[in-house]
Amino acid sequence: MRMMHNFFRIGGVATDLPYGWIDKCSDFCDYFLTSIAEYQKLITRNPIFLERVEGVGVVDVKEVINWGLSGPMLRASGIQWDLRKVDNYECYEEFHWEVHVLWIQAF
Repeated sequence: MRMMHNFFRIGGVATDLPYGWIDKCSDFCDYFLTSIAEYQKLITRNPIFLERVEGVGVVDVKEVINWGLSGPMLRASGIQWDLRKVDNYECYEEFHWEVHVLWIQAF
């Protein structure tokens, strides 16, 4: 929401979509959807790409705590904690879900 603060307004949005936006979006989706398999192959099987990105941005539990990280960064380090589950603010108490974490194995 913080990225869209200039578009949304109380009671609706600030302006209509630009002329032709829906057609351009639809054209892009048609183009992109036919290429997803190719993009996935390039990313998941390309040794050069994998060598450049594997292990980049890994933050261990100690760093997460020291840096005061939260949300997805906290859970990605293996800490099973989510404020929505703990505090049950808004309407989260009406939902039944588990906190998912990514258990990282050190390289």
